Amino acid sequence: MGNITENTTLYELNQDESLIQVRDKLIGGGRQMFYGEMGNMTLAQLYEKQPTWYVNDIIYGMKRLQKVAKSAEQCVFCPASGKEENVHLIYMPAEERKTDCFVILNAGGGYGAVCSMVEAIPVAARLNEMGIDCFCLNYTTADEESMKTGLMPAPLDDLASAWKFIRDNREKFRVDPENYYVAGFSAGGHLAGMWGTALGAARYGIPQAKGLILVYPLISASALEGEFKDILQKGLTGENSSSVDVDAYSIEKNVESDYPATYLIQCEDDDAVPISHSYIMEDALNRAHVKNLVERHEKGGHGFGLGSRIGDGNWVNNAVEFLQILKFDIDEQMNHYLRNQETSGAALIVRKRGDVVFQGTWGYRSLETGEKAEYDTIYRMMSMTKLITTTAVLQQIDAGTIQLDDPVEKFLPEFADKRVADDPRYVLDDPDNMLKVLEWSRDFDVSAVKTVPCERLLTIRDLLSHCSGIDEGVIGVLLLFTRKGTDVSLQERVSRYAEYPLGFQPGSATGYSAVGSWNILGRIVEIVSGCRFEDYIQEHICRPLGMKDTTFFLSDSQKKRLADLYKREDGTLKNITGTEEDLYGFLSMEPESFEEPCGGIYSTVKDFEKFAAMLAAGGVFEGKRILSEKIVQRMHQEGPDKHIEFQPGMVWGLGVLIRQDPVKGDSYASQGAYGWSGAFGTHMVVSPADGLDFVFVTNRADLNGSGSYISREVERMVFGNWRDS
Repeated sequence: MGNITENTTLYELNQDESLIQVRDKLIGGGRQMFYGEMGNMTLAQLYEKQPTWYVNDIIYGMKRLQKVAKSAEQCVFCPASGKEENVHLIYMPAEERKTDCFVILNAGGGYGAVCSMVEAIPVAARLNEMGIDCFCLNYTTADEESMKTGLMPAPLDDLASAWKFIRDNREKFRVDPENYYVAGFSAGGHLAGMWGTALGAARYGIPQAKGLILVYPLISASALEGEFKDILQKGLTGENSSSVDVDAYSIEKNVESDYPATYLIQCEDDDAVPISHSYIMEDALNRAHVKNLVERHEKGGHGFGLGSRIGDGNWVNNAVEFLQILKFDIDEQMNHYLRNQETSGAALIVRKRGDVVFQGTWGYRSLETGEKAEYDTIYRMMSMTKLITTTAVLQQIDAGTIQLDDPVEKFLPEFADKRVADDPRYVLDDPDNMLKVLEWSRDFDVSAVKTVPCERLLTIRDLLSHCSGIDEGVIGVLLLFTRKGTDVSLQERVSRYAEYPLGFQPGSATGYSAVGSWNILGRIVEIVSGCRFEDYIQEHICRPLGMKDTTFFLSDSQKKRLADLYKREDGTLKNITGTEEDLYGFLSMEPESFEEPCGGIYSTVKDFEKFAAMLAAGGVFEGKRILSEKIVQRMHQEGPDKHIEFQPGMVWGLGVLIRQDPVKGDSYASQGAYGWSGAFGTHMVVSPADGLDFVFVTNRADLNGSGSYISREVERMVFGNWRDS
C-alpha cells in the first residue's frame, strides 16, 4: 500500500506490508475493527462516524509508525512471559534523542479495547519529533470472566511488567529506567492515574514515574452515573464488589503528597467522561499539594488523541514543558559530582534572552574549612581571561586605534622580519604525539632551529584567531615547554616572544596559542591606550559592567573568598592551593607582579555572567555599551583569513571557539554558539540562536580546560533545558 491517505481502509492499513510487525496490534482487543464491517471503512469515513478521531492525526501517527517498523529490527515486544499476545509494547524511538527518559502511553477504549492507532501512536509520533522515546502499551482488557471477578489489577500488572521489561533491556533501549513518565487516555488515563497511587508503582516496588499525562481521563469510579456506572464498576472490581473496592480504584480518593506531578486535559463537551472528573482530580491534587496543570477547552469532545484541532493544537508541547520531560536535573548532577569527589565546589548562572532562568551554587570554597561556595566566591578563570583580552582589543577596533588586519610590527617594531621554523628534525607523523615533543624538549635549543622568512606579515587577526604560529606547531609548543625567564613586566615578556621563530606561516594553520598571542594583544592594548592592562580593563570593562571582583590582583579581603584548588587522585580530592600546580607566578595576586592577559584573571560567577550577558545582548548590559553590536557579530562570525577547523566541527572566531557543526563536533550546543573555557574547569557559552548564555565555574586543576567532562555535561544540561525547540 505504501502511502497512507484518508482513503485508506482499516483493512488495508492493517495488511500494509510495511506495518507487518504491528499487524492486528493497532487496536488491542478490537481486531474486529479490521476484519468486520468496519474493515471496509476508510479513515475519512471513520472520521465521519467519530469526528473526534481526527483523520490527519491518525495519518501522522501511522506514517511515523511505518517509518519505525521499516527501520527497526523489532518494534513489538511482549513485556511478560505467559501473557497472551494481545498484551504488548509498540516501541517508537525518536530519530534524534534529546533525553534518556521515555514515556509509556496507554490508549483508551473503555477497558474493552486499546485504541493505540487513534490515541497513543499519534501522540508518540509528536513526542518522537521532540526527541523523546515512547512505548505504547496494549494492556489486558475486559471479557465475560473479568466482568464477574473484576478486571483490576490486571492492567496495572501489565504496566508493571512493561516497566520491568524496559528496565531489563535498558542498554538495548538506551534509556534510564527511573527517568520515565506515564500517559493515558480515557480508561488508559485511569490506568495512568492509578499508577501514581499506592496500588500502582509502589505496590510493585517500582520507582514512581516522574510525571503523569492524563488525557480526558476517567478519574472517579465512585462518581460515575447511569448505566455506565454499573458496567464500569463491575468491570473494574467484580460483580460482588463493595464500595470500599470501588473507592480503591477512584483515583481522587488515593492521591497522597508523593503523587507524581500531573498534567490533565479535557474538553467541556466530553460526552463520555463528565468534565466534573477533571475538577475532582484537580481538587485532590491541590489538597495533597501535588504540582499540577489542568487544561480545559470548551469544544473538542472525547477521544481527540493528539488533538491538533484542540485549542492551539499544542497540548503535547504544553505537557512536556510543564512536566519538564526534556529538562535535566542540574542540582542532582552537581550533587553527584560532590558526593563522588569529582569537584569540591561549583556555581552556574544561566540567562535566556536577558533574564536569569537558573542559578545555583554547590559544595565548598574550601573542603578543609567547610566554607560554602557562594555566588561571590572567587575562582581562577585561567584562559577565560582571553575573552576579556579579546574584548579590550575589539574596543580598540571600535575606536579605530587598531585595525583587525594591522601588522603586529606596527605596534611592536621588534616583531618585524619574523621568521618561521622549518626544521625536518621536528616533524611529527602523529600530530597528537606529545610524548615525542616532551622528549625533544629535554635538550631543545631554539637558536639551532632552522628557519625561513615569513611569507606575509603577522597580524592582529592571526593573534585573535589562533593562527599566528606563536605557541603553536611543534616548535611553538616546544618553546612553550622550555621558555624560561624572570620577567618583571608584560613589556619585557612580550619582547622575548619577538626573539623566537613562529611554529608555522601566519594564517596557514591553526592550533591553540595558550600564552604568547594573548600577552602580545594585551601589550598592544597598553600601547594604544596608554594604560597598564589591569587599569584598562577596570576602567573600560569591569567597572561599567559592575564586575567588582574581577581583577588580576586580589585584595586581602578578596583573597579570603578565593576558592581552594584541588586535583583528583585515587578517587579523592587533594588540595594543591599554593603549589607549583596552582600556577602561582602565572596567576599574580600581588600588585607589584604583572598581569598575564592570556590567563591570569580572577572573577566570580556573578561577575563573569554579566560579561556573558553583555555579549549575548550585542555588546550592552544594563544600559552600558561595552562593544558595538557590529563588532560582537564579527567576533563570532569572522575568524582566520581562510577556513581552518580547530577540531571537527569547531572553528576559531575572534578570540572565541564557534560550534560551526555541533553534530560533527560532538557538541550539545546549538550551531553558532561560541565561548571559551579555562584550565581549571571554568566555562562560558553564548548561543545567539537560542538567546542563551551561561557561565559555569569550578576549581579543579586536572579537568583539561575546554575538554572538561564536567563542563561538557553542564553544556548538555543547559542546552537540553533551555534550547529553543
